[in-house]
Amino acid sequence: MITLFILIISYTKVTNCGETLSQSTMSAPCGFGYFPCNNSTVCVQQKLNCDGNKDCPDGSDELLCEDFHKSEYYNNLFKKRPDEDRDKREQEGCLLSHIPEVCTCFTSSLFCEHQNLFTVPSDLPQDITDLILTATDIMSIERKTFQNMNRLQYLYLSGNKISTIRSKTFINTTVLELLVLSHNPITQLESNSFDGLSNLTELDLRDCRLNDLPLQIFDSLKHGNLLT
Repeated sequence: MITLFILIISYTKVTNCGETLSQSTMSAPCGFGYFPCNNSTVCVQQKLNCDGNKDCPDGSDELLCEDFHKSEYYNNLFKKRPDEDRDKREQEGCLLSHIPEVCTCFTSSLFCEHQNLFTVPSDLPQDITDLILTATDIMSIERKTFQNMNRLQYLYLSGNKISTIRSKTFINTTVLELLVLSHNPITQLESNSFDGLSNLTELDLRDCRLNDLPLQIFDSLKHGNLLT
């Protein structure tokens, strides 16, 4: 049996241009796992691309890092939990008009997860774009709950005790793109449950207890292939 050992050697090298290279960089031509900086002879490890630090002398490894299509690809490939944004809460300011006592906030996202709420808080600000209400023991959602949240784009209601989605519950959340209802004991979707969700691109109903669905229940959802 042949055993193959791969040895990675760390080094520091000074190029002819006076650029100092660490173990994370090398001079061109680039080897496997490296990519070239735009305006120099320096190559940087692929894993350092878009990591928030400028490793190229010209900073080109951090250009175009907010590319929408790339972000969407990785967001779908590796779905992150909304509470993974917890670390940002102390770094970013809250932009909401007010914050309910049981919730925390950063920018326009509101986190009310892991609380014994039983119902959705009645004093939610209307300017929310992301609302996370996971694992809060919510048992039902009233039709008027989200009626004034016309900026809401992402709504997480997973891990609660919701059994029924009433007709026209989300009628006024017309810009909602993601609705997560997974891991609820949902047995009934009333007719027109999803009316108003013309911009919805993903509906998560995993691990619910649905048996029979009303005819045309998903007709108001214009985007195809959105069920997960």
